[in-house]
This record gives sequence, C-alpha cells and structure tokens, in this order.
Amino acid sequence: MEPGGAIWGAMSPGGTSEDSRIARPELVLVALLLSGAVVTDLILSGTVVGHLGYLVPATLLVVLSARRERRGSAAAGVELVGRCSEIADGMIVLLRPDQTIEHANTAACELIGRDLESLRGRGFLDELVPEPNRAESREALRKAVAGEARSVRLESRIVTREGEERVVRWRWTGIGETHVVGWGTDVTERRRARAEFLQRAALARLGEMTAMVAHEVRNPLAGIRGAVELLGERLPESDEGRSVAREVLTRLEGLERLVDEMLLFARPSRPTCEPLGIRPLIEEVWRLVERDPSFGSLRIDLVGPAANLVADPVLLRQLFLNVLLNAAQASPAGGLVKVAVEVDRECHVTVSDEGPGVPVELRSKIFEPFFTTKHHGSGLGLPIAWRAANLHGGEITARFPPSGGTAIEIRLPLDPVPSPGAG
Repeated sequence: MEPGGAIWGAMSPGGTSEDSRIARPELVLVALLLSGAVVTDLILSGTVVGHLGYLVPATLLVVLSARRERRGSAAAGVELVGRCSEIADGMIVLLRPDQTIEHANTAACELIGRDLESLRGRGFLDELVPEPNRAESREALRKAVAGEARSVRLESRIVTREGEERVVRWRWTGIGETHVVGWGTDVTERRRARAEFLQRAALARLGEMTAMVAHEVRNPLAGIRGAVELLGERLPESDEGRSVAREVLTRLEGLERLVDEMLLFARPSRPTCEPLGIRPLIEEVWRLVERDPSFGSLRIDLVGPAANLVADPVLLRQLFLNVLLNAAQASPAGGLVKVAVEVDRECHVTVSDEGPGVPVELRSKIFEPFFTTKHHGSGLGLPIAWRAANLHGGEITARFPPSGGTAIEIRLPLDPVPSPGAG
C-alpha cells in the first residue's frame, strides 16, 4: 500500500484523495496516530491539510502530543503548527523555549489587534497576559513542556492592542522539550453574559435591601433636620452654636443625597422616552460639572455628529452627570475630558479621562454598588449610570488604554428597547 493509504481510505467512500469530503473523520484521526513517520511528511507536504478542515486544531494537538518523543518531532511539530494553524477557527500560538512568540495564526492576531511581525519574538506572558494571570499561565506552560499532561487547560485573560482584556480558554501542549503550542477560544462574551445575569440578580436583591434601609433612614433624617434648624434659629447670631448647627445641616444634606441616590439605584422608574439630541444634553450636563471650583480649568473636547435618539432625558442626564463627574474627579487640574459620539444603528458615546486609570485587580469592580476608590463618594455613581443605560436596552462598559486613563463606553439604541429591570 502507498504510504498513508490508510488515511486516504477514510477520506471518502471511494477512497480517493481527490474527494475533499471526510466520510469517517474518526478513522482519519486513528490513521494519523498510527501512521508514525508518514504523518508528518503527509501533513507537511500539504496533502492532508486540504482534507482535514475542521479536525484542526483538535487533531493537530493530539498528533503533536503523540509524537513528543520521536526524533525530530520538535522541528517537525513547529513547522506543522505554522502550516496548519490557519485552518483553525480559534487562536493558535506557538511559543519558543524562552516563552517568546514564534508564530500566531490570523485568528490570534485579529483578536490581539497586532500583526505577526509585531508579535514574533515578544514575551507572551509579559506582552499579553495581565499580571494577576501570569503566575498561573507560567505554571501551565511549564507543565506542558515537562509533559506532565497531554494538554494543560487554563482560562486566563489577555490584553489587546486597545487595552481591552479578553478571556481566553487555552489548551497548551508541548512539542518535544522545547516549544509549546496553545489553542485558545475567546469566551469573553460568554463570561460577560453570565456576569451580567448574575449582576442583575444580585442588584435586584441589593435593591430591595437598599430601598428598605433608605426608607427607614429617610424619616429620622427629616426629623433630625427639622430639630437642628429649630435649635439654630433660637440661638443668637453671635453664638458659636449657630455655626455648629449649620455644619450639622450640611452633613445632613449629604446624608439625604446619599439616601436619594440609594433609592434611585434601588427602584429606578420606567423610562419616559421622548426625542432628544445627545450633544445638547451632554453640553448641558458639562456646564453643571464645570461649575464645581474644585475641578479648576478642566476642559472638554466633544466631537461627533448631532445624534438624535428617543430616550428618557432625566435618566440620561443622571447617566452622563455621573460619568462626566467620574472623569472630572479622575483628571488632573487643567486636564482634558474627551467625549466622542458615533452613530450607526445605535448611538455610541465614549468618555475618556487623563487620570491614572484603575489598578488591574480593581477593574472588574467599578460597576459594583458602593465600590469606590475615592475618599469621598457613595460608590453609586457608575452603578446608577449602568442601570440607566440598561433600562434603555443599552450597556455601559469600561476600557483601560495602555497609555493610562479610563474610557467609559456607552451604547444606547436610537429607539428605546426597555429592560425588564424597570420598576
């Protein structure tokens, strides 16, 4: 029989290599594993590659693993990855012994946002993996090279050129005792959908508790405020007690604002939508923000078309007020807040600041209620903005560019698609 004949026999009912359909793919896999030295020659010549199709990268990883101990398997495996990786739908990355990148297929380059030449020779861990995931990833690569498992599974994050973190599920396997090949599947959207589902459930429970607490606190606060005002009015103007009373009233006003924010977050009203222009609304909100003397000579750069949409003006004012305040508080004195508006089938608004950004370990928490990195703040600003976007059928996310700062990205439908979370 011609070398590799067992493979061709499984290719089609007629057993001819000209038919590109795979009648019995499982036999192809068995034949590949049993063909010994013939496998690499056939695959590297491009003959089998044209017939495998969807079997790669699963077949690729099994073949590489099965041939680990064969002489010359490392060099042959490296070449095999380079030739076969473009067949795969998922990411395939080949690493050298020092864990620098030797090859990345088109799917990997597109997800990362960089071409192969800019990646080749770069350290995979230092260049693409955020610090919290590096130790676990380094251990997975070590196990793969050492052959402690046929393939090592790992879910970790990678950082794209735009600074976005994507969640990738990896399978790593060694080639000989040098190179490591990884097959990655981007599961970011799947994880994000699950996180949003869990967040909605948690917010619903938290909202009920928050509303109960807020109502219990609001009535006593009103009573205390009235009593302090009465006592202050009875004191002479020269009495130091009047200044103390004014300070107490100021603190009570802060508590009342917090209670109002808690109620707004816990029990948002269903949007009452009307046509409005997004740029005039943002300009109106910015005029409120810049009145605060603590922001100094902070500037805004608003660019983009005059987008019109149907939305609740009260909710959107609250959304943009919280987002712009967050950007202003993060920016240095005299800094620039950039607001970019884009319109296609939806309205996209990106608010970017020049602040220090958010530490990697805290980024996943910025939309959590009561979480804040500020000395003064309720931790409800961005969660209220998130809920306002959600009530319109939109979403709000954060991006952290490598150059620093934070970019809050808001997506709103041009026509309202209310979320079931409205009360």
